[in-house]
Amino acid sequence: MRSEWPVLSFARLCEEGVLLVNDGYRAKNVELGGDGPIFLRGGLVQRDRISFHDAERFRKNVIPKLQSKLSKPFDVVVTTKGWSTGRTTFMREGFPEVVYSPHMSFWRCLDRTRLDPGYLRQWSRSPQFAKQLEALAGTCTLHPYLSLANQQRLRIELPPIDEQRRIAGVLGALDDKIELNRKMNRTLEEMAQAIFKSWFIDFDGVPQSEMVDSELGPIPSGGSLASVPELLRLNPKTKLARGAFAKFVDMKALSTTGCYVDRVVEKEMKSGGAKFVGGDTLLARITPCLENGKTAYVDFLEEGEVGFGSTEFIVLRPVDKSWREWVYCLARSDVFRKHAISNMTGSSGRQRVPVDCFDHLRFVRPEHEAVQEFSRVAAPCFKKIGANAEQSRTLAGIRDALLPKLISGEIRVPEAEKAVEAVL
Repeated sequence: MRSEWPVLSFARLCEEGVLLVNDGYRAKNVELGGDGPIFLRGGLVQRDRISFHDAERFRKNVIPKLQSKLSKPFDVVVTTKGWSTGRTTFMREGFPEVVYSPHMSFWRCLDRTRLDPGYLRQWSRSPQFAKQLEALAGTCTLHPYLSLANQQRLRIELPPIDEQRRIAGVLGALDDKIELNRKMNRTLEEMAQAIFKSWFIDFDGVPQSEMVDSELGPIPSGGSLASVPELLRLNPKTKLARGAFAKFVDMKALSTTGCYVDRVVEKEMKSGGAKFVGGDTLLARITPCLENGKTAYVDFLEEGEVGFGSTEFIVLRPVDKSWREWVYCLARSDVFRKHAISNMTGSSGRQRVPVDCFDHLRFVRPEHEAVQEFSRVAAPCFKKIGANAEQSRTLAGIRDALLPKLISGEIRVPEAEKAVEAVL
C-alpha cells in the first residue's frame, strides 16, 4: 500500500544522480529563423501533447550553445510561468528535437533502475503533483510561477522499479490508443482540408480560360464575391437558461491542429459564455489561442441540444446543415486565420478579434450544389473523427480515474489491467 513506498524529494534524486531538473533557453531573435532545432514555447504545450505546427526554429550556427537545453526522448516537460503553469507533457520517441523556452522546465531520468520515465510522466499529471504545485507556485508579476528551487522541493512516491514500469505500462496503453486516434484524426482532417482548398480556394479543375481577374485574384467566370457574414452566421443568438445544466467546453479542450474537442463536461450555466449547437464551429478569438490554431467542430451535442463554453469563443454557424463541414474548413483556412490574426486589437498579451472585422473579408460565393457535394465527401471523415474523439474522451476518463489510485497504491496493476483490457 501507499505507506510501503518511500517518498523522496526531487532535490535528493538530483543529488543521487537519478534525476535532472533543468530549465529552458532564452532565445534571441537573431538566433531564430533557421532550419535547426525547434524552439518549444509554452503555448505549444497542450493538454497531454505538443503542437509543432508553425513553431520557430534555431539557426544551425547556434546549436553548439544549445546542447544543455536540447530535448531527449522521454523528457517530462512542464510549463513554469503564467496561467498554464504546471501543464505537463512527454517527449515521445520520434518527436523532433527541440530547445525548451525559458518558461518551461524539463525532468530527465538519468538512472532508470530507480526512476522510470513513464512513471514520472504519469505522476506529473496526478493529484499528488497538482496539490504540491498549488502550494509551491509563487507569483511573478501576478502570474503563477514554478521556480527551479521549488521544483527541487517536489516529493514523489517511488514504488519498486518493476511496479513503476507496470504502472506506466497500463496507463501508457491508454495514452497510446488516444495518440493513435489523434494521428488518425489528423490524417482524416487533412484529407477534408485538401479537398476544400482545391475546390473553393484554388479552383482546381476550372480551365484557365474560364477564370477572370478579381480583387481576390483569378476566380471562376461568373463567380460573385460575398463577405463572411453573408456566408454564415457569427455569434448567433442561442438560448440557454441560467441555472440549466448543459455540456461545457473550455479553451483548454480545443485542439490547435484538429477539429476535435478533448474534454466535455456537464455543468451549470451560471453566467455568460458562448452558446452553441451541433454543427457549429468554435473559433478562439484571444491571443495566443487564435495564433496557435484553436478551432473546433461541435459534434458532441444531440439535435436541439445547446452547449456553452468560454466567453473567448466566436461561434460560426452554417446557414444550412449541409454547410457545416464547409464552414469549419473555411475557419481553418490560411486566408481566414491570417485575416483574423491581423485584425486583433487590445493591449499586448490580451488581444482579441473583433467580430466585425469579418465584414471586410470576402470569398467567392460557392454554389450550393458544390457545398452539398463537399459535405457528401467530407461528412464521413468528420463522422469518423467524432467517433475517435468520443472514444479518446472515454479512454482519458478511465486513465484519469485509474491514475491517482495506482500512484497512491490504492489499487494494484492487475486490477487496473483488467479495466484497461475491457476497453482496448
